[in-house]
Amino acid sequence: MEAAPDFDGDEGLDDLDAGGTPVSMASLIEPKHQNDQNKHRSSHPGKNPVNSVWDEELQQNSELKRQVKTSKVGKPLHCTVCNKEFRYAGLLQTHLRAHTGERPFECEVCNQKFSQKSNLRTHLRRHTGDKPLECEVCNQKFSQKSNLRTHLRRHTGDKPFECSICNKKFARAGYLTSHHRTHTGLKSFECTICYKKFSETCSLRTHLRTHTGEKPFECTVCNKKFISGDKLKIHLRVHTGEKPFECTVCNKKFLSRGQLISHLRIHTGDKPYQCMVCQRRFSHLYGLRIHLRAHAGVKPFECTICKRKMSRSTTLKIHLQTHTGEKPFECTVCNKSFTSGNALQKHRKTHAGVKLFECSKCSKKLSCSESLKAHLRIHTGDKPFKCTVCDKKFNRRSHLKVHLRIHTGEKPFECTVCNKKFAYPDCLKIHLQTHTGDNPVECTVCNKKFTSRSYLQKHLRIHTGEKPYGCIVCNKKFRYSSYLKIHLRTRRQALQVHNLQWEI
Repeated sequence: MEAAPDFDGDEGLDDLDAGGTPVSMASLIEPKHQNDQNKHRSSHPGKNPVNSVWDEELQQNSELKRQVKTSKVGKPLHCTVCNKEFRYAGLLQTHLRAHTGERPFECEVCNQKFSQKSNLRTHLRRHTGDKPLECEVCNQKFSQKSNLRTHLRRHTGDKPFECSICNKKFARAGYLTSHHRTHTGLKSFECTICYKKFSETCSLRTHLRTHTGEKPFECTVCNKKFISGDKLKIHLRVHTGEKPFECTVCNKKFLSRGQLISHLRIHTGDKPYQCMVCQRRFSHLYGLRIHLRAHAGVKPFECTICKRKMSRSTTLKIHLQTHTGEKPFECTVCNKSFTSGNALQKHRKTHAGVKLFECSKCSKKLSCSESLKAHLRIHTGDKPFKCTVCDKKFNRRSHLKVHLRIHTGEKPFECTVCNKKFAYPDCLKIHLQTHTGDNPVECTVCNKKFTSRSYLQKHLRIHTGEKPYGCIVCNKKFRYSSYLKIHLRTRRQALQVHNLQWEI
């Protein structure tokens, strides 16, 4: 005698299906009740026959319930709702819950309900952490048989789910369903906070964490937390050094597919993101977002030392190094250090001798496009960077930044010996030589030594007799600007006395 299956066990419904002549579920009820049930059903035309016949009889007769659940019928049973056929009555009963929405099995931990006991058992593993199923290839463990089957496709390369539109293949049916939405453009899941729409519930769930600040995925190496498992997976490659995504043009490797796609725009020149204010285009969305802050005047990142505000977190990071003196990026050729990776990258080109950008005016070659743009302003006389305090203009933003320290009094460069502060790194460098006694610059005439070339140039005027600073009142000339300033004060005082005598 064939043993009856456990219909609330681990076996799926489809494993026990069989073909044959359809039999209505009403035939399971005793014949003497059948006519009465049909008459009663006709009095409720809108009522589901599943509820009106099946549940009523089984609730009244526990013995019938036991027999129907475990007995194998001679003819296959037929679901009157969707016409699906079953070999066991118990399987039909379980299947009917899909139509009625009945979920009699409840989790005692989180109160989630399920239509099958096997689904509840699988769910409970989430709470217990039990993963009894192990991959024979890589020993990764799983709580569900379906997850293990899907995982094995990574090793076999099997992708059985194919898109009927573009023929792209996927390892999971869920991936294919999500992919289909890229063709339809359907985004049916909306955030109730910012009304952004998503094509998948999991994407919406991840997005909601940006509002709540929740970061449930933690790196076991550095304890950094992330809003999604995918972001954690990408982050872990920082520790492992893995860079699986390679550019086919320059062979540069990247941690994520998103980084590779962004990088490819360097080669294609594609700039899909445009500013609606000034029409400037950007290759990355975050570049556009940061740029928009310039129009809005938003500077959300503030230096805790000098209270200066920045529009970018990276700019603040680099700025903080002016206070700490930190220069973590070192050139392997000349050991010169830099505050940012971009500055080091530009510097490296000076060693490589690669100067691809040529000036159309004087044919001077430069190593990067930014340097060429700045150089061209020498020819055009363009000075787009204006000081908001004194209206002085500059052809480079870096020159304006340095100039602003005159107004702000900012002196970010501090001597580690005597704590004296300076506005410029060159001034600090020269000052440090007073502590070390180093005087590397020597006069070729009298062999006197100086801490800087500028001091030597001033000294040489003694030998050459050069006096470049002239008084506009009496045309008297001076060797140094400080001498001229003193002279002008005496002239001003003399003029004031003369004007006073004239008035008398």
